[in-house]
Amino acid sequence: MTFQLQDIDPEKDFKELIECEWVSYEEPQQTFFRLFCPIIGQGPNSRVESLKESTDCQLKWHFRSYELLAKGCRWQLREDRWSGEDHSEAYWFPAGGQRDFVAQALHQFDAPRAEMAQRPQIYLNIIYTHPEYRRKGIADMVMDWGIKKADEMGVEMWLDATIYSLPFYEKHGFKS
Repeated sequence: MTFQLQDIDPEKDFKELIECEWVSYEEPQQTFFRLFCPIIGQGPNSRVESLKESTDCQLKWHFRSYELLAKGCRWQLREDRWSGEDHSEAYWFPAGGQRDFVAQALHQFDAPRAEMAQRPQIYLNIIYTHPEYRRKGIADMVMDWGIKKADEMGVEMWLDATIYSLPFYEKHGFKS
């Protein structure tokens, strides 16, 4: 099977893209993902309802400014220094202690990049592969695209890693 990187059509593909994101971060379970995409509620439909809410919310996040989306990946092309994301109110969580905790956790998550990323850059915001398609070279294609783009632009490349993704990034020359 041959794979290709393609831009998505938000009208047709975005729901499937976010469903893939959720499955990818649930197998294996990566708890940090719930900072961005929580399951709200306890009922039998809470995951389905939360997935729909997450899809609607992410559609607003991703298409408010120029960004390139590839299936299973989001690159941010930044022409200025990183100033951090505004997580002062994690509005996708219900008001209260959980929202306050998530806002503070995300502020700490962004702090190193806000301090060190002082030049134009390409930032790999998120990358994921559906469990059925892992180990087929798709993530390598995505990384190769980003590394090549950063080289063409003459800019740094930034990303964040989990324990699960660290070996993959090290394979592509990144150091922790």
